Amino acid sequence: MSTLAVKRIRLALNLASADKPVDMLTGGQPHHWVNNDLQIEVTAIEGDIKDESSQVLDISSVASLTIQVRDSVGGDLVFPEKTVSALNLDNAVTRETLLDGTKQHCTFTFTHEETDVDLNDAVRVDLVWAIKAVTNDTVPKEITWGVGLLTIENDGYGAGSAPAPNDPNYLTSSQTQAQIEAFAGRIWDQDAQAWRQQQVKNGQIILGSIIS
Repeated sequence: MSTLAVKRIRLALNLASADKPVDMLTGGQPHHWVNNDLQIEVTAIEGDIKDESSQVLDISSVASLTIQVRDSVGGDLVFPEKTVSALNLDNAVTRETLLDGTKQHCTFTFTHEETDVDLNDAVRVDLVWAIKAVTNDTVPKEITWGVGLLTIENDGYGAGSAPAPNDPNYLTSSQTQAQIEAFAGRIWDQDAQAWRQQQVKNGQIILGSIIS
């Protein structure tokens, strides 16, 4: 039985391709819910992951890996920028461990506070993410691992707030109870446009006199 865990997006990044990567776990464009913890797992590969000849790349020359998530290409950062140093990268990934979901070169983590994005009344928006490596060469090189889209969506869950005291649009519990008691035993007579007393006898409603 699988264990409930943080939301994962798993990316195999073919550095030779400009195609937008899909989530290995869903086969579709990466998707996430607002205000949820998130884990993005990335591995650099050569070739199409669906092709058995594809290979996981050696990343021993990588000093760090950085992800940025923006509202558009070159736009404002939406999630905080995250950088993972070589110390926390895993160069022991194989094609088999990549496919079975047990290993990846790098894991970027975001807390639910960091993904609590204001969608400006939209239900969902597409964000743009980019992942770039910096090498440990004498003169460091920057290598883009991948660029793609992340759909972030509002799940509608939220904490409601209590109405302000004396708000005329709301009743307190005691006021509501008083209203219920006041209208008990009454029924509205549409023809007479007035309230009448009512009784229930043998399962039938019997109209009484008009209440002045």
